[in-house]
Amino acid sequence: MKKIIALTLLLLTTLNNATVVRFETDLGKIDIEMKENAAPLHVENFLNYVNDGDYDNSIIHRSVPGFVIQGGALYRDGNNLLEIPADPAVTNEFNLSNTRGTIAMAKLPNQPNSATNNFFFNLTDNNTGNNSLDVQNGGFTVFGEVISGMEVVDTIASLTVLQGFPLYNYVPSTQVQLDNYIYINRAFVLSDTFQINPGLSGAWYNPATDGQGIYIEVLPATGQ
Repeated sequence: MKKIIALTLLLLTTLNNATVVRFETDLGKIDIEMKENAAPLHVENFLNYVNDGDYDNSIIHRSVPGFVIQGGALYRDGNNLLEIPADPAVTNEFNLSNTRGTIAMAKLPNQPNSATNNFFFNLTDNNTGNNSLDVQNGGFTVFGEVISGMEVVDTIASLTVLQGFPLYNYVPSTQVQLDNYIYINRAFVLSDTFQINPGLSGAWYNPATDGQGIYIEVLPATGQ
């Protein structure tokens, strides 16, 4: 008898009970572990944008190879790029160093407490020398770290840059199209519990597995 097997595997967050945000980009997934203890106000601020859907369909609007890639300013609405509305600025909470793989909030020049919606990924250790981000502008607040998908960040940073924008499948000397930008198609918090789907019979939650599990449903052939 032929059987159709449906397998659902949920990747869940169990690392020290930390909140993890996933960016689903055009080039792959980036998982970011929040640092609530080091920067609680910045984590709350960032999660507000995530949970409100403000980063969905947004673009990476700045790339400086060997330094940072930045997003959080613009999103696509049909045939237009619009500004992401900014919430009130956050008080600076510099506690963690701007090392490779960390994510921090961007700020206005000489205004330490001006972080709103713009974030950036550190492509290298930006914590030494005259241009140290740990020193400039009161120190840029690191509020998270990439735990999976740093290769996606590096790929974005390797793309052609035109007027600051990293571009995908771009033909030089042609007009930039909206499809050439790199999009964060969806940003969301990964669940820290096993998701029981009420539409599936027999789904379960086993506390002994720390919230991780596999659900398998076997459907017999029609008429069986």
